[in-house]
Amino acid sequence: LSILLAAFCICSYSLRAHEDSRAASRSIEFIANEGQWDAPFVYKAITGGADIFLGKKGFTYVVGAAGNGDKKMAVKHGRQNDAVLNFHAYRVHFEGAQDAVISGDKAQAHYYNYFLGNDRKRWKSGIHPFQVVEYKNIYRNIDIRVASEAGNIKYDFIVHPGADASQIRLRFEGAEGLSIRNNALRVNTSVGEVVERKPYAYQLINGEKTEVRCVYKVKGDEVTYAFPQGYNKTQLLVIDPVVEFATFTGAVSDNWGNSATYDHQG
Repeated sequence: LSILLAAFCICSYSLRAHEDSRAASRSIEFIANEGQWDAPFVYKAITGGADIFLGKKGFTYVVGAAGNGDKKMAVKHGRQNDAVLNFHAYRVHFEGAQDAVISGDKAQAHYYNYFLGNDRKRWKSGIHPFQVVEYKNIYRNIDIRVASEAGNIKYDFIVHPGADASQIRLRFEGAEGLSIRNNALRVNTSVGEVVERKPYAYQLINGEKTEVRCVYKVKGDEVTYAFPQGYNKTQLLVIDPVVEFATFTGAVSDNWGNSATYDHQG
């Protein structure tokens, strides 16, 4: 995984035994990196089509090929001894961003334990996942709220009154191309196309939600938001895109074993 994140390239690995899958329709969980993972991200999320790593000033997507799930099942059920799984990683940088206060919201009752490797200092337990991650003041008077919708990543830019939405600039590194079709942003990768749906923007004015026309603008590897009819800069503005892994299949991982027995304490 560290090679994959560093190289931003087409990657594969040999699979002999791997975790199976569970339903992808559940809300996506965001798990804090408290030192159990030796990598520069603060939260990790797993979806049916991709793993998402939330960094301090950007997101990294590791997208799996559509056939990976079938290959994993074939190995698990003994139809083949191993398989090669294909992935593509790309990163979205928040250009010009400042150091934000990052925190989780809507903590879940269950928790995870990580006993990875031989270094006990890296063993972590009791890590409760969150349903939301918030970046406070990632741009001047602009926040980001990351959540999920129907198994897809959803992130809102919250532009506070008086802030300038033109500060938001997203630079894509490692994608094979960017385009706009049917008002949606298309991110081309070696394993398929990731779709960022048409951005929905709105303001709450006099207690009523008012939609604001918002479109993507692409220049090279950079994406910005434009407002052809403007917006009321004295009121809070929310920009609400959803990242959809439309061409990918799969599910998040669970755990399975071949045998178990009691210990001395029953």
